[in-house]
Order: sequence, then C-alpha cells, then structure tokens
Amino acid sequence: MQFLVDSLKEATKSDNRTCYVSLLDADYQTYHAIELAQCINRLALNEVNKKLLVGFGLLPVLKTMLDGEAEDEIAAALDILFTLSFREDNREAIKQQFSDSLQRLYSSDQPSRHTRRLWRSYRPMQGLDLNLGGFVSGLCARAVDDKPQQQQQQKQLLKGKKQEPRPKNKESETGHVMISYQHENKQLAMRIKDALSQHGFQVWIDYERMQGSDGGSTLSLMAEAVEGCFAFLMCMSRTYKDSNNCRLEAEYAYKKQKMIVPLLMEHRYRPSGWLGIMLGMGMYRDFSGKYPFEVKLAELLEVLRKAKNGEQPEAVVSEKPHRAVPAGEPSPSRPVSAGSREHHFPSAYPALPPINGQGGSVDGASRVRAWTREQTVGWLTERADLPESALAPSISGADLHFLVTARDRDARTFYRLAERYLAQPASVHSLARFVNALYEL
Repeated sequence: MQFLVDSLKEATKSDNRTCYVSLLDADYQTYHAIELAQCINRLALNEVNKKLLVGFGLLPVLKTMLDGEAEDEIAAALDILFTLSFREDNREAIKQQFSDSLQRLYSSDQPSRHTRRLWRSYRPMQGLDLNLGGFVSGLCARAVDDKPQQQQQQKQLLKGKKQEPRPKNKESETGHVMISYQHENKQLAMRIKDALSQHGFQVWIDYERMQGSDGGSTLSLMAEAVEGCFAFLMCMSRTYKDSNNCRLEAEYAYKKQKMIVPLLMEHRYRPSGWLGIMLGMGMYRDFSGKYPFEVKLAELLEVLRKAKNGEQPEAVVSEKPHRAVPAGEPSPSRPVSAGSREHHFPSAYPALPPINGQGGSVDGASRVRAWTREQTVGWLTERADLPESALAPSISGADLHFLVTARDRDARTFYRLAERYLAQPASVHSLARFVNALYEL
C-alpha cells in the first residue's frame, strides 16, 4: 500500500498525471492518477486498510488532489475520503487536515463539469459530511452567519431549493418498510417490493422516491426514509458490502435502532467486514434462489406483520462503535433481527489468526501452509472475487504464507511478488483485489 500511495503522489506531481510503475523486473506500465486512486479506494474498503493507508501518508496526497483544478481528481479524492471516513479514528484527522478544502468546495456555487452538479450535491461529499456528523455543512453555516450582508443569499445556496412540507398520510403515521439494496440486485428487490405491496405494506424503495432529485436531496430523502421505517430490509450481497452508499444506509438504520431484517441476495455469499460485523451471528432470509421465492416471502411477511402489530419487540443492536474484528476473534453474537425459521451462516474457511510476528500462532500459519491448491483457489475466489483464470496455475497455501511474510517486511517487494501469483498480464484492479484478500490473513 505504501507503494501505491507513493505512486499516486508521483502521478499528482507529473504534468501528464501519470506514474511509471514497475510490477515486473523488466517491464514498466503507465498508470494515471485516477486509476491509482480507484485502486486505493478499492483497498480502503477493508477496515484495517483504512487505518494503514492513513498511516502511509495518503491524506496529504488527497489534500493535493482536492486543492487542484482537475475535477476528476477532486471527485476521486472525495470518493476515497468518504470511504476512509467510515473508520472512526480517521474522522478527526480528516476534520483537521481538510476543513478549508471541504468548506470551499461545499460552499461553491459553480457546478462541476465532471459531476454536472454542485460539489455539495455530490453523493460522496454528502456521505462524508454525514459520517463527520455534519462537520462540513456546519462550517459553511457558521461562515454565513459571520457575514450578515450575505446571509440570506448564501443560506439559500447551501440549503438548495426549499421543499414544501409533505402532507401527512397513512404511511407517515404507521411507518413503512424500507428496502436497501445494491443496483446489481434491483430486479429481485423490485420483486420483493411488489410482493410486499400486494400484501398491504407501504414500501419505500429508491427508484420510486428519488426520481428527479439531486445528490443533496437524495441523501436527505434516504435519512427520512430510514427514520420513518419500522423495518429495514438489508439486501446482502458482495456488491452491497462494497458500496459506500449501502453502508451509509445500513449504519444509519443501525444508529437509529431500526429493526434490521437481513435478506441474502447472492447464492453462497458469506458477509464479511462491516457487513459481517453488523450481521454478527444473526439470522437472515435466503432470497438467493436456493429456496422457492414464495416460501421465503411467507417467512418475511410473518416477521413484518408481527413487528408492525407489536407482537414481538423490535430486535435492535445497542449502539456501539464499529471496529474491525481481528482474525480468530468471535463476531458479536447478538442478532440484528429476530423471527422464526432462523438460519446461520456456515463457515467454509476457518477464521485464521494473524500469521506474522505480532501475535500470530504457529498453528494458524501451519493451517494456511497446508492448504491445497483447490482450497487456496476457493478462498481467493470468495474473498478476492477473482476467477480461477486470474490466478497463477500453481498457487497454494504455502504461497499465501510466503506472501504474508513478505508483506510484513517490505511493501515494495511484497507487491512485486504478489503480481507474480496472478495470471499475466495482470491488471492493477486484479492486483488490488488479490492484495486486499491477503490483508485478511
């Protein structure tokens, strides 16, 4: 990761915004700053990597991008800051180092040519502000209050068009069901929504409620939807876990202590990272196609009817700071939802202790080394989302152990070696997924 941060720094200093990267001993490849930023943002999805990237000096590089004139780089920097801000110990550093830059962008009334909207309406900016507790919008509001002669004009700019108060209806009085999903699963989410509507439930789903809204109002609408729901359907998949917007919705529902009902949308997917922590040892309804849709719908209807009628208490998780669960440590055991026909996730691959010099165990290291090629490929296919064709033909558990050992000694050597275990030519995105999986060991 130090190698990638250094490469991004070099690219932002060059006239053509590129960096020459040597992944093999004799070959050089050219990567644009945007490509490197996208790779880093992908790595930052991992909770441990969020902290490591900041430690490797990423924030000053992002500050350079944010203060520049290249709007695609500004957008890329905001994307990464949004991802980093999900880790609590990064938020204070972001506030301290980026207050002026974020305030300038947020209060600007010049639309971006890249996003085709004001920066304050850009979804990552809105999400970043929410994760920071309204820090950016608060700075801008205070700046306006310090200038009475511009107060009315600027307040109108910051707030956007004033929305008319919405008339109260049955839905607002009794609550609704909110469906949170990643757009790869839109068709299945639509089917669930239609079925719930046919059974008399008021359902909130984005494609019906957010048409024509800009980035700023979509976040406000999302918050209102979470606050007004009596049940939050969390449609779990690999892409849901990797989506900052989906995470923002789920964690806001968690914060508001809503009843979270997990639905499995992807066959054989086992939640990990923040999604795995939120699920804990909880229950889920499997809509992945393993069981008939009507059977799982009946289970879901039973849970929702009981919750709406108050026949069972809402199962919520007490509000606690999220943290990454180290390998080998049990996940939280309290479920985020309750109901009949409960299912638990099996574990195809054991949770292994760290295999480094800082508290790792000989037993854990031996188990990784003992993995066959089939076990190794299966683990990488699941954790790195890489097809078998993207991996070197002879890769084994011993190779993974060797790479993790190199990772903890020298980052540059580690990336050179990691690239050799991928089928050639290897893309930087494949390398990012591969390395991200290795950091879970």
